[in-house]
Amino acid sequence: MLTGKFGHVRHQYGATTGSAASGRWKIEFVEDGDYKISLRRFPRESGLAINATFPEQAKIPELDRVMSASVKSDFKEAYIYVADLMKSGKIKEGQEEVTFTGSIPAGKYDMEAQLIDQNNVVHPAYYVYIEKL
Repeated sequence: MLTGKFGHVRHQYGATTGSAASGRWKIEFVEDGDYKISLRRFPRESGLAINATFPEQAKIPELDRVMSASVKSDFKEAYIYVADLMKSGKIKEGQEEVTFTGSIPAGKYDMEAQLIDQNNVVHPAYYVYIEKL
């Protein structure tokens, strides 16, 4: 993910705090085909919904900093743009990811993978999963 000056957006702290950024990725599809692209705020293994909240991690001596609290819970829409695929989808309560499918030719692309909040502020899809169908 390209973040420019946006510091920790590309890190888990960015996902937790809901840091805003463009959500632009450099990506290469090595084969023509139909693909499934899933946009998430948190990784699949977390089991957390896009709008999940949780308290700050307890401080322990082994860590120089702890995971901050997740308080942002107003994401309403996901948006994808790559190659000829341009789609958006509503984010429902409890939804962990928004998935889009499309036919994408092999090539290098700028991909926009975004989560949009109720104030229409753009945030990156902090985790993107791409599977060839």
